[in-house]
Amino acid sequence: RGLLAAGAAVQLVAPTILPELRALPITCEARAYERGEVAGYRLAVACTAGFLWLAARNVQFAQLGPILAQARWGWLAAMAVICVVDIGIRALRWRILLSQAVPASAGALFQLEAIGLAVNNVLFARLGELLRAVLAARQLGVPLATTLASVVVERTLDVVALLTLFVTVSSFHPDLVSSPLRRTGMFVLAGVVAALVF
Repeated sequence: RGLLAAGAAVQLVAPTILPELRALPITCEARAYERGEVAGYRLAVACTAGFLWLAARNVQFAQLGPILAQARWGWLAAMAVICVVDIGIRALRWRILLSQAVPASAGALFQLEAIGLAVNNVLFARLGELLRAVLAARQLGVPLATTLASVVVERTLDVVALLTLFVTVSSFHPDLVSSPLRRTGMFVLAGVVAALVF
């Protein structure tokens, strides 16, 4: 039921399926297991192990213990809360962008956002954005072009936010940024906003 609440597409394969399970909004197949059906899960485990190796390959574990002993764990808890809130806001924004194409649950999009950010941390070129678009298209049953377009709009909105901060701060503190650079930022911001609107 937790998977269903998160918007997952559940498929149950078993020789005998209870009536109460058939009553749930899941796909049921009353049959025995066939060889090769868990190949996808094995691939997922292998990818997880590979990503963990990439993330930890340069860690000096001999020095890790003393460093962790000096850590202030209260700040870590606060940072974890901030990260969860950040991903939640991203998921709600993505839900709004997709609302004209498909009604998506915030829980499912939260998971996809988390997957994308995790992959971005270990792979180059922000491939996590492409991965979450592919996973969203498969999970939500919409064309890949739709989810890719929503991701592009998301990233464009991020650029608008950063440029807005840059122009605002540089306008109040002209000694920090040269006038040509500030004007360039304004022109780029205007161009990006115009591209979004028109």
